[in-house]
Amino acid sequence: MNAESLAAQMGAEVSLLSPFGIQLEFSGSSGVTLANIPTEELKSLLAHHRLILMRGLNPITEQPEFAAQCRRWGELLEWDFGAVFEVVEHADPQNYLFTSGSVPYHWDGAFAAQVPWLQIFQCCEAPATPAGGETIFCNTPALWNALPHETRVQWETVEIAYTTEKVAHYGGAIRVPLVQTHPLTGETMLRFAEPANATTVSLNTPQLEVHGISPEQVPAFLAELIHHIYDPQWVFSHAWQAGDYLIADNHALLHGRTRYDQQSPRRLWRAHVLT
Repeated sequence: MNAESLAAQMGAEVSLLSPFGIQLEFSGSSGVTLANIPTEELKSLLAHHRLILMRGLNPITEQPEFAAQCRRWGELLEWDFGAVFEVVEHADPQNYLFTSGSVPYHWDGAFAAQVPWLQIFQCCEAPATPAGGETIFCNTPALWNALPHETRVQWETVEIAYTTEKVAHYGGAIRVPLVQTHPLTGETMLRFAEPANATTVSLNTPQLEVHGISPEQVPAFLAELIHHIYDPQWVFSHAWQAGDYLIADNHALLHGRTRYDQQSPRRLWRAHVLT
């Protein structure tokens, strides 16, 4: 079933996002909830669209119910706090994720025993426009396919070591290839956790060390890589609205967050589906 047929069956309007992703817009009076969404049909869309945004669904008001509905998509990654992570600013943050500063590009589950396939978000509160706080996603298979041969050859030699103290729900030391294969689609993709930038609050941000190229090449390599992952050709920037549900391929996409106004509320729930 394609997106148009599915949308017609469920009484939703379908539209393509730019430069990738697909949106399903439900009537607010339809009474459709996340429980009514046919997961297998939408999973097949993710291989092509990478990201699905759903608007107009009836909201879920309790985290256990959100987790239960997310489990319809597959086994959830259980963290030390449980399956549902509340992304919100803390009054006394110990980690940059809990500030209103930017979050550089990364992939979720880098320090976990298994990297999850899907991120499922529900937006409980959204910043006012234009307060910031957009979540940005980079389509790394599309980026890779557009790279010149000589760049691919260099990047395939690179491994990056990341370290961070575990003061939040993740931490430790890992070393991973930059260029990897998507475990479900077989596509070539990138795994990269960007260093802190000028708009990041420097609280427990991961440190990185590049291997496989000479130290003299590292600054130019990082500058080129960061330039590419912010190229608008490959980047979808999502401005949240309360009630949004967003499902993203955590293998294919890197994601981050723009800085937002501290006076503007921003609260998301997120669960991770392993396979």
